[in-house]
Amino acid sequence: MLRFFKPGFLLLLCLPLCGCFLATSDSRITSEYANTVKTVGVVSLLASNPKISFLSTSAMDSRFSSAVLEGWNSDALVHATLLPRLERKGYTVRAMTRNSELAAAQAEDWRAPQGDSVAEAIYAAGAAGNFDMVVVVQAQVREDFVTDTNQKVRAFGLQKAFDTEPFLYTTVYVEAYEIKRRFVVGRAEGNQIAAAPAGLWNPIFETTADEYPLTGSGAQILVDALAVQLTTAVGVAAQEAGL
Repeated sequence: MLRFFKPGFLLLLCLPLCGCFLATSDSRITSEYANTVKTVGVVSLLASNPKISFLSTSAMDSRFSSAVLEGWNSDALVHATLLPRLERKGYTVRAMTRNSELAAAQAEDWRAPQGDSVAEAIYAAGAAGNFDMVVVVQAQVREDFVTDTNQKVRAFGLQKAFDTEPFLYTTVYVEAYEIKRRFVVGRAEGNQIAAAPAGLWNPIFETTADEYPLTGSGAQILVDALAVQLTTAVGVAAQEAGL
């Protein structure tokens, strides 16, 4: 597995014990537009299960699986983060149920928001729900800021490279769509990284490529830690997008 060290990587390794965030914003909602909005829909297109990635010295020897966790609900976390936030801005806000097109987009794990837009499906769902604006939370696909390899990371999960300790990470993308005039009014990325709690990494992750059920105290530790990361990343992205 190739590794490309970046100037800030050594600093990044010093921070995980307390966590850190990075966020980049492509565009921000203007106050003029925000004042015209009355009804807002919120939909999560995040995967159900956290990813588990072991990055070996070669792609052939790397392993990618996912954790099945009782008590983990990424949609509920997104809604709990964004609905109250948007209500405080004076909007009438509702969580949206995914139609078949949005459910299909959620299942497409390879998607990158900027390159594979769900715009048409969002416009149709937003019009059907009579929303002025729809806020979408998707998995971001970006360079490996977790263990600094040439692999891509996406969504959220637990990752370890052959020569690093394990890390928890979250990378999401928030977009706000104007429904009637059909354009994106705000978008931003939110990222989180932190050292995984001691004992969370299991050597079986280095050999399996299947869904792996986690139970007991380790599962609850992972649920609690990822919940903090996801809600923080979504909140950061929302703030950067002007939401």
